Amino acid sequence: MKIGLPWLIILICTTASQCPKVLPKSLRCGFDEIQQTKVPTTKVQYFKTSEREKRSNTNIYSPIRITPVFTNLNEELDNEQVNRLKRVVRKAVTLIEGYLSVIPVSGSLLLARDEANCLYTLPEDDEKCVRHVRYDGESCLDNFQIPDDHLEGLWEWDNATLDPTTIYPDGSGLSNTDFVLYVRAKHTSKCDNSGDIRAYAKYCSVDQYGRPVAGYSNFCPLHINTENDEDTLILTAAHEIFHTLGFSGSLYDTFQDCTYQDGLGLDCEPRHHEVVTDSRGQERLATPAIINKTQQHFGCSEEEFGGPLESMSTSSNSPSSHWEARLMYGSLMTATIGLPHLTLIDPITLAVFEDTGWYKVNYDNAQDLVWGQDQGCEFGQKNTCDLDTDFFCNDNSSVGCHHLLKDKANCSSNSYLEECSVYKADKMQSCLDPSHGANINLTLTGEYYDLDSRCFIAHLESSTSGKFLPSSVSSGSPKCFRIRCNDSETLEIQVGDTSWQWCPSDSSISMPGYYSIVECPTSSRVCREEVNLLVFPTTTAPQEVSSVQRSDDNITLELIIAGDYTKVVTPNEQEFKNHLIEQLASTLDISRSRIKILSVESGSIVVTLQILSSEDIQEPSTYQVLLTLEDVIANDVLMITYNGVNYTVIGISVLEEGLTTTAKEDSGLNGQMLGVIIGVLAVCFIVLFIVIIALCKTKKKRRVVAPMYMEKQKANTTVPELFMA
Repeated sequence: MKIGLPWLIILICTTASQCPKVLPKSLRCGFDEIQQTKVPTTKVQYFKTSEREKRSNTNIYSPIRITPVFTNLNEELDNEQVNRLKRVVRKAVTLIEGYLSVIPVSGSLLLARDEANCLYTLPEDDEKCVRHVRYDGESCLDNFQIPDDHLEGLWEWDNATLDPTTIYPDGSGLSNTDFVLYVRAKHTSKCDNSGDIRAYAKYCSVDQYGRPVAGYSNFCPLHINTENDEDTLILTAAHEIFHTLGFSGSLYDTFQDCTYQDGLGLDCEPRHHEVVTDSRGQERLATPAIINKTQQHFGCSEEEFGGPLESMSTSSNSPSSHWEARLMYGSLMTATIGLPHLTLIDPITLAVFEDTGWYKVNYDNAQDLVWGQDQGCEFGQKNTCDLDTDFFCNDNSSVGCHHLLKDKANCSSNSYLEECSVYKADKMQSCLDPSHGANINLTLTGEYYDLDSRCFIAHLESSTSGKFLPSSVSSGSPKCFRIRCNDSETLEIQVGDTSWQWCPSDSSISMPGYYSIVECPTSSRVCREEVNLLVFPTTTAPQEVSSVQRSDDNITLELIIAGDYTKVVTPNEQEFKNHLIEQLASTLDISRSRIKILSVESGSIVVTLQILSSEDIQEPSTYQVLLTLEDVIANDVLMITYNGVNYTVIGISVLEEGLTTTAKEDSGLNGQMLGVIIGVLAVCFIVLFIVIIALCKTKKKRRVVAPMYMEKQKANTTVPELFMA
């Protein structure tokens, strides 16, 4: 089995100097091996009295605000890798924010310190600690130290006076944050020399209702390179973030049934019997929403037919934090993940978060799993999977089509599939990529490689080749043919340059001009609406002008931000400006004093601002700041969080910039001729200027360095519509 990017799987390793040069054939997720169950409980303020009175039960939830905090990435990554990891994590965050909503944290999120550090408390007040053990700060996984500025203070009370001594003062916390994710890229013992760990994660703190409010993820540096497809890394990050948000075997028994009581807040009752074992010996996560989505998907009405959990044993005593691969193949939350276009965020996975009691879930952009759909209660059993040729295979030397029919694939297995084998796709076998047909005689095979191609099993040879042998009809092989769908029940295919032919569900047809039998799949498996989660709006990188050298003068910019202008200026325009300055300064790694907001206008949200020069040699120049800003906007990773909503910056224009022209030798013109030409051009310019004044109103001159994505946005959405298209 080739590996390339196919077996993503979630936990991986490090730097070239510390890790093997050759990537392994299988990548796995080791979350269950490292997850600890005991973490500090942070008492979070969710509503001030005035806020509670204004909200009803239907609008108390807002899209979750996940704040990534990147820590010491430059220790083992170069600048290109640092930017890549930041871009990957931010896109994964955007992805998840489109699915999950929470009751927003009021004010700043301030994490609790571990109460276990207290030796003993006052007899009359067990919340007041008299003495602590030797305390060096708050850590999460890998001895990662949580910044003191994100933590509550620490005090000791004297028995006699009851006046506290401050060990640590309260930090300032994190504003506009419902969950903080600490991100690091460091080679650790978990990034072992086998190289089968890409990244791993842990939740670090929970609130008073049990919801994780802080998490940590380490990305093994070896895999943060250009050889790994960026979409694969985004799904890796999303998988790990899902673990930290609640998809964890150690949290299942904390899932709750919560309702909001007006004026009182949340009223939660614990769920019972979250994990059950069915009559076949399969362990299942059986809570209401999960049961509902699983029954719908498989077409099974058994009472506790919940989400199937991975059966492989782990070092943890908790149930698995992954789905059983035999039954949920292709889901993002199995222990092994395939190619990005074959990996799905499915309704059963999202139902886990609904059943936590902490989240409201947006199912609108859930992806249809397909695997095992409508196959009944007995689907995927170890003793019968070799008989199911629609989804499984039984000859590990055979080739066929991946079950989503987008790729050719090889029949193979791994330890997570146990006795069963499936058709696994390699990154070089996709029918969607035109380059994959470069070494194939497409005239002879009739194949076509492009986005509108799918994989079919065909017994086919051109009738004009003169090489047809009757025996070849019985040995079908995977072929990529062009398709079109008139509706969900009508699939047509085209072989070579023949006319379009109807391909009825679960039948076989012949094609004109070929000795052929083409096997037609179930039409609905091909002709179905799909959600592509990994389409992000982009802008074109600016073209550099070699004859112009930029000085470090002030630069005036115009930013276009997708969103409703009235939502940011009506409450408090100055507050919005302050949030914008703070987040731009953090993204650009410059001091706040270098950013000056000149105006905020309508037209989506149009912000005019200045980047000021700095005499501090540690600060980047205005030109370097501009390049950084253009880069993050071009990669759609610049978001501004305000009042619980994320606004994406989608365009940038330079209105005024310090420019100096470099001297150039001119071999074709002498000074006199050059003077004449300049004079003529000056006259032409004056005439042209007069004409323009006569025809139209004067407009502000600007130099556009990046096109602006101007799609209409819903004011309360966290993800631009194009992202979910």
